[in-house]
Amino acid sequence: MPQLTEQQKQYMKEYREKNKEKLKERKKEYDEKNKEKKKQYYCSGTGYRKLTIRRWKRQGVKCDDFDTLFEKYINTHNCEKCGCEITSGSGLKGKKKLDHNHFTGEFRNIVCGICNFNVIKVEDKAAGLCKIKVSAEVKKQIEAIAKTCQKK
Repeated sequence: MPQLTEQQKQYMKEYREKNKEKLKERKKEYDEKNKEKKKQYYCSGTGYRKLTIRRWKRQGVKCDDFDTLFEKYINTHNCEKCGCEITSGSGLKGKKKLDHNHFTGEFRNIVCGICNFNVIKVEDKAAGLCKIKVSAEVKKQIEAIAKTCQKK
C-alpha cells in the first residue's frame, strides 16, 4: 500500500470530520448487509485470534510475540493461580482472563476471573491504578465465589 502524503492525510481527516454522519450510516448499512459474513469470520480461528489480540492491545498488554501468547491462552484450561478449571467467555467464575500489570502492560498469567479480580484489587491498587467501584452486595457475591474457587 503506497504511503500517503501529508496533503492527502489532511484531506482525508477533513473529509471524515465533515461527513461523520454519512460515514456512520454507510458503516451501519455495511455491517447490516454483511452481518452473517462478519459472524462467520469472527467465529473462525483466524478471526477470533485477531479480535482477541486486538482487544489485548487496546487494554494495554505489551508482548513481543502475541501469537505465542494467544496459543498459551487457548491451550490453558486451568487457572495458573488457584488451579480451577477455566473456559473462555465473560464473567468471573471459571472464566479465562489474561492477567497483566495495568501500569507496565506486562503479561503475568492466564487466570480465572476471580483471581484476576483479586490481583487487580491487591497489586494494581497498591500502584494507584485500581478504578473499580463495586457495591457491597457484589463484593459479597465475589467473595463467596472466590471461597468456592479456592476450595477446589
